[in-house]
Amino acid sequence: MRLSYVNDSAKTDLSATIRPMKESAMIRSILAHLRQRHALRQSVTGLLRRADDHLLEDIGMTRAEMQSLLATRLPRQAKSEVYAVLYA
Repeated sequence: MRLSYVNDSAKTDLSATIRPMKESAMIRSILAHLRQRHALRQSVTGLLRRADDHLLEDIGMTRAEMQSLLATRLPRQAKSEVYAVLYA
């Protein structure tokens, strides 16, 4: 009986240790995804701040295509100051 009690106790301790590790891994994964999205948005924002037509051509888009993309992807932020250059 003593051995059984020790094994059950070890299982309980192990599951109590694994659960926070899984939650922590999930949180780290979500944060990494958000950082990646933020970095992508910052790179596009940096490009749009200097929205010269030749820079847009370098990525294979026209100004109208970029405006329509922003309008469909970010409807609430379409007229924010970051994208004001496109609407000027």
